[in-house]
Amino acid sequence: MDAIRNVLSGNRKEETRAPFSALNPTPRKVLMIAGDFVEDYEVMVPFQILQMVGHTVHAVSPGKKDGDKIKTAVHDFRGDQTYEETRGHDFAINFNFDRVKAEEYDALYIPGGRAPEYLRLNADVIKIVQHFFQANKPVAVICHGAQILTAADVLKGRKLTAYSTLEPEVKISGGNWQTCSLESVVVDGNLVTAVAWTAHAAFMREFLRLIERGGEFVWGGNAEGKKLPQVTFRTRVRDPTIEGTNPFKWQDRTTDDLFKNKKIVVLALPGAFTPTCSSTHLPGYDAKYDEFKALGIDEVICLSVNDAFVMYQWGKNLGLKNVFLLPDGNGEFTKALGMLVTKSNLGFGLRSWRYSMYVEDGQIKKMFQEPGFADDFGEDPFEQSDADTMLNYLKSKGN
Repeated sequence: MDAIRNVLSGNRKEETRAPFSALNPTPRKVLMIAGDFVEDYEVMVPFQILQMVGHTVHAVSPGKKDGDKIKTAVHDFRGDQTYEETRGHDFAINFNFDRVKAEEYDALYIPGGRAPEYLRLNADVIKIVQHFFQANKPVAVICHGAQILTAADVLKGRKLTAYSTLEPEVKISGGNWQTCSLESVVVDGNLVTAVAWTAHAAFMREFLRLIERGGEFVWGGNAEGKKLPQVTFRTRVRDPTIEGTNPFKWQDRTTDDLFKNKKIVVLALPGAFTPTCSSTHLPGYDAKYDEFKALGIDEVICLSVNDAFVMYQWGKNLGLKNVFLLPDGNGEFTKALGMLVTKSNLGFGLRSWRYSMYVEDGQIKKMFQEPGFADDFGEDPFEQSDADTMLNYLKSKGN
């Protein structure tokens, strides 16, 4: 609690983290559950930040409808053994609680304060929270908001933090309690947590990151069993009617154009002309293309977050004969699949993580993802997305 007093009095320790780019975010729909005497900063600030970057936020409260208001509280230390509570602002609810359909939302935010201690007794609140965990959607919880998670029985094996007095119940609920500074944040899969509003900068950055990489596919998650995201790829194809040194024209190709009613092997890699991609990964698949065809594979596709011109020149440079090079120039497919990472440490910007997958009629049947998935990862593992691993898998399933 001394640490909390230091932060509230302005004695804060700065913490440096990798930046989050909010440029052109994908609009998402976020649900926020609050109630009377929710912590003022924890309901006001995130509500505004989420809308600022373009997300739709439905702030709801059991028994309340659009236009109703809830009272907020401000908790502060004034020399006593615990914090003192004073009245905060009124906060306007903007959506009817009884109209909430959890499956229509992309992310969930639960602020702290006094509200969670009674909101966790509401059966509908519990069902909503459980849906987000079962569906692996982004969830952000701060301060006393974790009381709702303990009641929802969703913490077994999960790393998280919260206001310090919640440590016993988090542990009893099977959570892996993390003690951290008041400016820090804990991210565990789809869950981001923090001690209090003092961590808003890091907390909201990580929540926005999860939202941006959210949707149907979890960032860095195994997508086996799911349908591929529907996007349009900007490709270049040879046109015999065009003369000159660049006899190609633009041709849009959709996910269905490439994958519907077909058996496809995909290798995805960080970038054209990069060492491992050029020396081993792509050449390995091209050399064993006939073996893939003999197993009933219709096409082998190499995908990279590069434009069509770069991909063409790369294939030409390698003397590629078989594998189809698919440019994901804007990273839309890679991002939707949850495989987009930053490689700013190498000056690469946004790139694909290295992986391979077997796809039947647009559904991912098998995925081999290299270990260490993370932004700015210091190594370039190449252990299981190679051609031989995929061939052995296809042979084992009797293709």
